[in-house]
Amino acid sequence: MIRNYSPRYSGMVGARQNVFSRRFRVSAGRSLFWKGVGFVAAGGVIVAMFGTLWFGSMIRDGLRDLGSRQVYLVQARNENSGLVQGKKELMARERIEVRASLQSGLYSPSAAQLIGPRF
Repeated sequence: MIRNYSPRYSGMVGARQNVFSRRFRVSAGRSLFWKGVGFVAAGGVIVAMFGTLWFGSMIRDGLRDLGSRQVYLVQARNENSGLVQGKKELMARERIEVRASLQSGLYSPSAAQLIGPRF
């Protein structure tokens, strides 16, 4: 296969032709600058993509925890309302009087035992 070397030589016609060198071009500094800018931009895009994925997973986990806590809160409220109702039943005055009279042998006084205030 024949290789094409024509881009390496200048178009100058004469006794002496200059060999085209890529190493010592004037615009090599600009090219390096833009390569650096491209590298930084590509790195920023990659970091932003992973940051977005991480942030999305944190939001998903937070919403999942919020949902499970909401279910737990409903269960706790139902249990609490049952416990409050049970406490009201245990603290009822009639129940306490009946239990106290049975345990200590106390009974309500008869009508003859009641004495009114003396003036």
